[in-house]
Amino acid sequence: MERPNGRTIDLTAVGGTAARIEDAALDLFFERGYKSTSMRDIAQACGITAAALYNHFPSKDQILYSMVLRLHEELEAAIVAAAEEAGADPRDRLAALTRAHALVHTRHRKDARVANSEIFSLEEPGRGVVVESRQRMATMFRETIEEGLERGVFDVSDVVVTTFAIINMGIRIAEWFSPEGRLPAEQVAEEHARLALRMAGAKPRRNGGRK
Repeated sequence: MERPNGRTIDLTAVGGTAARIEDAALDLFFERGYKSTSMRDIAQACGITAAALYNHFPSKDQILYSMVLRLHEELEAAIVAAAEEAGADPRDRLAALTRAHALVHTRHRKDARVANSEIFSLEEPGRGVVVESRQRMATMFRETIEEGLERGVFDVSDVVVTTFAIINMGIRIAEWFSPEGRLPAEQVAEEHARLALRMAGAKPRRNGGRK
């Protein structure tokens, strides 16, 4: 994995130690916050020395960047794949994008909460890399809604507001969803897809067709 400073850290080449460091850091960032967690705290949580920690990650920022980037890479890949599989109808595509977005936030709740709360703790250029990923995903939602509006299958008064309302609805899943809760992840994702279509003013298909 390439870091903003050009240094590459291979998480598989270090016997799982780097991944263990990230797991410990994730728990600490989630419980205490990024700024209240020190490299020494992370080393102690992993049961390694501070020197050993710095051998794998040169800074706390690099640990945060690694976990935040990985989440965004998975999220972006999921919604790109969903859009490609959904077909040409903007209604199907918006539902698929929303469903995929929601599922990632149910499966990686802790990672998502840390990423969303600490993104602006990232230093540049890492922050910019993550922000660009978020912008690309937002563009996919926005362009889908715009296309639906142009084709007369959506009815919205403001495309940008609708776009971010749908995205933020999915982001908030990480704050309340529980695998032991009343609804399984797949049903939560399906409900969000239906809500997104309502927010976009999706018109029903005529005679069950595609229009």
